Amino acid sequence: EIAKQEEAKKAESKRFSDEAEKQRIKDQQAQKQKEDQDKAEKAAILSTVREYETAYRNRDLDGIKKVFPTVPEKKNRDFFLFMRSMQFSLSPEEPRMNGNDATVRCTLSLTGTSPEGKRLSQPGVVNVTLKKVDGRWWIVALE
Repeated sequence: EIAKQEEAKKAESKRFSDEAEKQRIKDQQAQKQKEDQDKAEKAAILSTVREYETAYRNRDLDGIKKVFPTVPEKKNRDFFLFMRSMQFSLSPEEPRMNGNDATVRCTLSLTGTSPEGKRLSQPGVVNVTLKKVDGRWWIVALE
């Protein structure tokens, strides 16, 4: 009788151990899935920032509007017309996400030549604010 009780305790202990292991594996898989999703979202955010950078560098107002629909178009058009030559780059840091909102701090480098031949330079930092709508990241502000 005691041997049966001992065996039953061992079986129950093993069952609990197996269930705990199954839960641990399930938790690990969920964590990995979340990390993969975050990684994919960050890549999509950085892709949107790169699209903006390329469009701005190419003075492509339509390209800018594709990723930043509320961009102050007239201001950019006037600036592009004013600058005789221009180099532009953004060096983004790791995106910070909060649900469907994200912010990317970027080091900005803007150099160019005015119509009079004056060399202009504007280094600095810009915070790019993005929002995810309908599965896509959009720029909503540059500050």
